[in-house]
Amino acid sequence: MIGINGQNIMLNKPSDILKIVLFDSSCNLKELEQGVEDKSYLVITFDYESHQLLNKNNIKHEISDSYLNRVELETIQKKSYELVDWFKEEKQNELEYNGVNVGSLMRVEFNYFLVPFLKNFAAIIKIYQKYSSAKFSASIPLHEIVKTLTNNIKKLNENSATKEEFYYDSVSIPLKIKNHSFSFKLSKNRFLKLKNISEKSIHRFFGPKKLHTNEKSILLVEFDPVRYRHFLSASKNASSIMLYNRRRPTIWNSNSYNSIKKSNCKIVTLYDLMNKNLEINIKNGETSVANKVSSALANADFLEEYFSIYSHSFWEIIEKKFKNLLKKRFLDSIKEIEIASKLLEKYKFSSIVVWSEIGSTEQIIIKLAKKHAIPVVLFQHGLFFDDELEGTNQMNKFQGVFPVDSDEIIVWGDIEKNHQLKNGIREEKIQVLGNPYYDRIRNIPNPKNKHILLATSGPVIENSIDLTIETIEKNQSTIRKICEVVTNLQKNLVIKLHPSPDEFDPTSLARKINPGIKVHKTGEILKLIEDCDVFVVIDISTVILDAQLLGKPVICVQVKDSGYGTPSVLTSNSCLVADKDNFQEILMRVLTDSKYRQEAIERGYNYAKSYLVNVGCTSEKILEHLNKKYN
Repeated sequence: MIGINGQNIMLNKPSDILKIVLFDSSCNLKELEQGVEDKSYLVITFDYESHQLLNKNNIKHEISDSYLNRVELETIQKKSYELVDWFKEEKQNELEYNGVNVGSLMRVEFNYFLVPFLKNFAAIIKIYQKYSSAKFSASIPLHEIVKTLTNNIKKLNENSATKEEFYYDSVSIPLKIKNHSFSFKLSKNRFLKLKNISEKSIHRFFGPKKLHTNEKSILLVEFDPVRYRHFLSASKNASSIMLYNRRRPTIWNSNSYNSIKKSNCKIVTLYDLMNKNLEINIKNGETSVANKVSSALANADFLEEYFSIYSHSFWEIIEKKFKNLLKKRFLDSIKEIEIASKLLEKYKFSSIVVWSEIGSTEQIIIKLAKKHAIPVVLFQHGLFFDDELEGTNQMNKFQGVFPVDSDEIIVWGDIEKNHQLKNGIREEKIQVLGNPYYDRIRNIPNPKNKHILLATSGPVIENSIDLTIETIEKNQSTIRKICEVVTNLQKNLVIKLHPSPDEFDPTSLARKINPGIKVHKTGEILKLIEDCDVFVVIDISTVILDAQLLGKPVICVQVKDSGYGTPSVLTSNSCLVADKDNFQEILMRVLTDSKYRQEAIERGYNYAKSYLVNVGCTSEKILEHLNKKYN
């Protein structure tokens, strides 16, 4: 091993280790140097940023991932899915407000916190078991874990301030100015203030002021008016539509404005619902639930036993953060529950349509809809992993793929219908009607196709395997390889980032290889696919279907193995499957072998047509179904 000063250190066995430094991205090199008092030490990094920093400075170290095997990573993932349902185990009724369990509303965000925490916690247990007699120095977050195992520990960055921030404490705002796209983050409070200001104008021009008392509408919850503009437009002469978007503004640019203007839908905002009585109800509700939360958290023995893994409790470590998260979110939840209650009391709805059962707005609406006897329809929201592995089913259930609380689900075709049936969904709950998004796709040959389009879909923070350095580095090295290959072939490359706020931004990496590579961080991908010659996607993404319908050869470059098996879009041979090593060979053949290219296009198109029904008329079919069945 090489120390900070370049001296060789021979480490033959655990007993040789006198000191261990647990290093993460909250630390810097100066703190590392100050934390080392002698030369017999071992540095272990706990995230990609710290690993990259030490590599850049030629400091030898180990990666915490090396202490966890594949089975242990899968156990961490499974455990997180179990732990986020803590509210079901003890005094669950204590956290209910108007029939909505406040604890359930933070499941997704709690999972974002738990997965990386459990991964670090499990790794530190393994490290301590191997080096129990060593002296430890650790960053503040890691110190909290180590001190539950040993007193032989000190803080590495003791004078550094740490800011407690949860996943939904900030909002990523995408912007596009001319040909440049970028995003920036706003605190949630500042974002909501700006959103409320914008909704004054939205309410004035598009609020549901002219609705008759007995007129029934279809309520769309958290719908993107740009992505589903054809569906909104199709409703103009068929149905009364109301949009209820609490997480994001319904109108934020000219495209969203035009989409609303061309439809007959009305937008429900806070200005349509808020009054003095509602304000009083919110205040009273906050007081009531504050008492319930305190009662639910009073059973320390249960919580200490429940929040554990590998026979080690971590309740003491997360208690403060957990309570702070719950306090933050229950205040938001009471307000949202009361606003939604007012909405369902003020207007009459024939049905409610949601894209998800796990979003907080959707959960609230679904629960309240039951009280008002309003049917809820779940739309399939993506191209799902449909392998029957245990891990796949657990992930799908957590992601709200199946209609647990909804009255029915509208799926895109028979392939997903069979997937739903295999997972216990009754056939009468499944309607095969298609996806209204694809009504806008037209396969028109474009003679100007010149660029190769790469759609990224990188590791996600809610998956323990995705968090490993190996997966992150493989993702980046694959993007680098694709950039090099396309550049060497003297082809134009365009990169479109996945819309996730955590997606790796390859701009710097790509432009070091070729300054001419264009990177789109925001906006729709459809036009980019229409104009491309070859569509390359990292791992599995719904946009594969877009490219297949548009007659593009699709190369799926595999990076991650998140434990979800192989979906039918790959087992059907509808995509050309590549990895970093053989990508150049497959791309060259697509570009030079016309028969190979055409066969790939035909297989892709045939799969998309089997996966999707009613392409071009889905909106009308869905509206006809909703009006016929629920009006």
